Amino acid sequence: MREYGPPINLAAWVRDNEHLLRPPVGNQQVWKHSDLLITLVGGPNERTDFHDDPLEEFFYQLKGEATLLTVADSKFEAISLGEGDIFLLAPHIRHSPQRPVPGSLCLVVERARPSGLLDGFEWYCARCGTLVHRAEVQLESIVDDLPRIYANFYASDPGRRQCARCGEVHPGTNAARWHQQLAKQFTLARIEISLTVNGQPHCVLVDPAVTLVQLLREDLGLTGTHVGCDTAQCGACTILVNGRAIKSCNMLAVRADGGDITTIEGVSLAEGSLHPIQSAFRAHHALQCGFCTPGMVMIAFELASRRPQANERDIREALVGNLCRCTGYEGIVSAIRAALRELRGK
Repeated sequence: MREYGPPINLAAWVRDNEHLLRPPVGNQQVWKHSDLLITLVGGPNERTDFHDDPLEEFFYQLKGEATLLTVADSKFEAISLGEGDIFLLAPHIRHSPQRPVPGSLCLVVERARPSGLLDGFEWYCARCGTLVHRAEVQLESIVDDLPRIYANFYASDPGRRQCARCGEVHPGTNAARWHQQLAKQFTLARIEISLTVNGQPHCVLVDPAVTLVQLLREDLGLTGTHVGCDTAQCGACTILVNGRAIKSCNMLAVRADGGDITTIEGVSLAEGSLHPIQSAFRAHHALQCGFCTPGMVMIAFELASRRPQANERDIREALVGNLCRCTGYEGIVSAIRAALRELRGK
């Protein structure tokens, strides 16, 4: 009568497995060997693959919000799942669950596949909606089988990821870039998020594919955060999210829901006077064209709050992800060292 063990308290099970319900794992099956695949899936995640399930899937959004991004006939559609929503997905609907909200939780129920009934995993061009790649597998374990499929596609050369119709190359693991391209070409259902930016609360409706830097610059008018490479390489878009420096071109806006954000506009002191870090940049000639400067200042701002005793080596290591084409970094390092000394003395 109890082949699968005694009843499980779901809340206790979630607490015990919480470390597996966030990146890089993100999901965990409750029972390992049953005719029902019952999986708890946590956020955040950023996916670009689309699942072709030969059987139905049941979704129960326990906490937070999620979106099922679907595609058919080269057209994308977003199905919003609010907290408490249940949804039954029909077989063979290509879908990509988007769970951008940290701490979100969804219960997913699927049937075990009989031998010979294969699942498909597909990747599409964000520019024109054309199928780029499809992989089929006899799915036995959602937790174990999927990472191998993903790794095989993401590690492939650009030629394999190139759209045969328009020539666009799928960006692989850079999910934010794929979603940004999608937002330029297709209109999806918008999601309401709340966040605090430079001490001011904001409640905005955003496209699920919009990046955080787009939201800051285009919706909130905070253009001090610059866009350079748009691929998380140059650091010009660096801001603070909950006190940590992140590259805002590589983070979806919906992932910032509930977050406390500081941009370069929020660094200045009361009545518009310069922060000691900004003053040090000016005094030590730590900028020329100034394009990289906001990102550099934000890195220094994080150091001042989290590592005020940072030495020169620490500073240089912190700046590894921020590029400057003008100064040679000496003035930047000197400015940050001087600022940290001044702040420690206060």
